Amino acid sequence: MGNMSKINQVIERDEYGNMMYRSLSRSEQIKADEFLTRLQALLPQIEEELKGQFEISSLDFKYELGKRLAEFLEKEGFSKKESGYVFSEIRRFVPTGLNDAIKDRSEKRAYYEYCYRLYCLGHELAHAFNYHFWSDVFDRVALDTDKRIYHWFYKNKASLPDKTYRFFAKAMTLYLKEIDTSVLTDDEYFEACDLCLTIAEQYKAGVKEFFAGKESNMSKARAEKLGKYKNKYVELAVKNLRFEAREQWASICREAFIEIFVNVDKTSQNLKKASD
Repeated sequence: MGNMSKINQVIERDEYGNMMYRSLSRSEQIKADEFLTRLQALLPQIEEELKGQFEISSLDFKYELGKRLAEFLEKEGFSKKESGYVFSEIRRFVPTGLNDAIKDRSEKRAYYEYCYRLYCLGHELAHAFNYHFWSDVFDRVALDTDKRIYHWFYKNKASLPDKTYRFFAKAMTLYLKEIDTSVLTDDEYFEACDLCLTIAEQYKAGVKEFFAGKESNMSKARAEKLGKYKNKYVELAVKNLRFEAREQWASICREAFIEIFVNVDKTSQNLKKASD
């Protein structure tokens, strides 16, 4: 199937929705049309069958859909690297029964591709979290590049409720921005994950300690531009945590939280709490 990626680059639709072929021989056009015909027939068939077994919203539905897609890719002779072609074809040319129920958040967000990737994780790992979690992971290219993160997720699943995970993902993305993780040993990589989890957990602890658990209780300036100041907190924590012993991580994060979110309000009773 090596030439299918070539076909992907030259098949388009014109303004009237008709298929256009650029730089394809007649035999390649026939091959592309036959493949699309098989794909167009396959998806509705799979979806109808799975609807009779699972709720569309369930993780099992998505996992089984991914399994069927993987079987189709193998039968058609596609490698994992070439699988992107199939999902590009689905997005561009294949109407499916789920189009009204499933909306991609962006062009890079492909429901069928994510179901396939979910299946490729294996049943135990895939079912350790919900689809919302995995789709967010797949969305974050910087986070998803090093597949060792999957092992760390599974090991730490009890520590990753939704809000903690999202802050962890933000911290990890910023922390790894200037790092090529391929040069990190497993111990070094997992320590970076642990560090970013501490940053996330201490943000939550800081909100509870100083703002009664509600971000809305922060100063107006911080509450209105919370995303900006969360990034500042992460950047400060990362800067101060480098080369520090694990035993110091929590206290260093607390100090960073106080500097970014508490010390800005000179009239706040939180200043007294921070100095206690």
